[in-house]
Amino acid sequence: MTLIPDGLAKVQRIRDGSNLPPGALESLSRGFEIFAKVVVSLYEFDKTDAFPTSEALKKRYGHSLRKALNRVLEIYDDIDGPPAISEDREFLSRDKFLSRIVGILSEFGNAGRYHDLDSLSGRPENDSPMELWSLLEGDILQEHPQEARLIGTRESNVAFELIARELVVRIERLARALSRLCSMGFIGPEAKRYSGYMSPFVGTMDRHLGQAVYAETTP
Repeated sequence: MTLIPDGLAKVQRIRDGSNLPPGALESLSRGFEIFAKVVVSLYEFDKTDAFPTSEALKKRYGHSLRKALNRVLEIYDDIDGPPAISEDREFLSRDKFLSRIVGILSEFGNAGRYHDLDSLSGRPENDSPMELWSLLEGDILQEHPQEARLIGTRESNVAFELIARELVVRIERLARALSRLCSMGFIGPEAKRYSGYMSPFVGTMDRHLGQAVYAETTP
């Protein structure tokens, strides 16, 4: 569970007006792909008493976080949980900026990490994941015109901090939602047994979202 905090630490660099480090997408893409597949595997173990093989997971989802999360949303439909679970499902399925984050991470996982190499051979037809992320940052800022007006002034940091916080909150909520499926026992006792490995997200309260300071563990 170190990849996601590492990715969050890199996203927090935006607060200083820095560009997103390329390693952020690597950490977040890999971390959430693994996490979503673990949730799916634990759910299937609870239903069939057998874990899906890595080959089966790769065949179903490839490296697409989007496809794996679509399966997670189907799991929610099989759960009669408390309001927190319903709120998580609503967030995962309806938050427009989270959807774009997931799309960028899916693109990166599938082939986007090789975009720069493709550029050398003249093959890429779409924006790179990094370019898509920059567009996402701009669109987040457009929804906060007061902070947007600060770009280029001595208070630019206020705008950059807002962008970083909006991104971090959504990433934390995604991690928390996946964690709660396991920790609350809704996908079986085996999942609950492993929930201790899913901190620091499982117990994160709404009022604490966007406040943690993460430490990088990869270059």
